[in-house]
Amino acid sequence: MTNLDERYGRTRPSLVTRVSKWVSGLSQTLIIGIVAAVLAVGVFGFWLLSTLSGSAASESIRADTLRFVVDDDQQGITIDAQINAPAGKPLACAIEARNERHAIVGWDVVELPPNEQHLQHLSYHLNTVGVPTTVLVAECWIP
Repeated sequence: MTNLDERYGRTRPSLVTRVSKWVSGLSQTLIIGIVAAVLAVGVFGFWLLSTLSGSAASESIRADTLRFVVDDDQQGITIDAQINAPAGKPLACAIEARNERHAIVGWDVVELPPNEQHLQHLSYHLNTVGVPTTVLVAECWIP
């Protein structure tokens, strides 16, 4: 320390003061780190559980449109689809018919009884309120 420090009252903090400030800063950092780690584990766990529970039902069902035929009067459409789903479970599938502007002109939910095979064939006629240009199985689920 110099004479100026003594004159104006600036003193160097003692070793105990410096160590206690370092420990208190370390503990704050440690607490923040622990809280951040707990939040990260919680968010990861929530994501993992929601992914696993959602994929068991939705990813195990797949519907593919094989072909469709528009009626001669253009007020209906017939779809042939193939559905890959768990065997022995009933299914419900939403069918949508759309026009050239992609507006929905027909919609229905078709319920399928349990089938012992994973692969099922669906043939369904859908009445429409406009001229359909395409039809698709929008979604299938186990009711």
